[in-house]
Amino acid sequence: MTLDDIRKEIDETDSEMFRLFERRMKLAGEVAASKLETGDCIYKPEREQAVIDRFKSGASNDMKGYFESFIRRVMLISREYQYSIISKSGKKSGNCEADCDDEISLSFSYKEGWPDNIVTAFGDMGAVVTDFKKDGDIYTVSFKNDIKSDKLRALLTLVECESVSSVYFGRE
Repeated sequence: MTLDDIRKEIDETDSEMFRLFERRMKLAGEVAASKLETGDCIYKPEREQAVIDRFKSGASNDMKGYFESFIRRVMLISREYQYSIISKSGKKSGNCEADCDDEISLSFSYKEGWPDNIVTAFGDMGAVVTDFKKDGDIYTVSFKNDIKSDKLRALLTLVECESVSSVYFGRE
């Protein structure tokens, strides 16, 4: 097979993956809608681990780690999308531990790329993300202060580990 043939096959595979990704995200939106109705949590670590374990067992040994990285990223994106749907609805998913009107903003510079893992972590910990902005190389995440202080400390630690500059943390 020539390099051009290989690239053509990669392009075809990417097109198929795109169609499957769109289908998966549409289903993730339906999951979010269902969880809004039932008040269930978005983040289900045991469900995610079961998916990883089920498919990882069928992967070849040299691909297991890559598959796990890939599927974890897909699930992270899925949760981010579900949190955005819930945030836009104005309702809370079942993972919010308390109801509070305080809003907190956190500003930081990210190491590289898009800090969706940080935004998703806020939702996983029970925070309702109310705004997410980028101004130059500074990201600002605003969220309702409705999570326990130990989880808030864990989020701040994550942001400090993942950012390249000082973190600004303040109440709105």
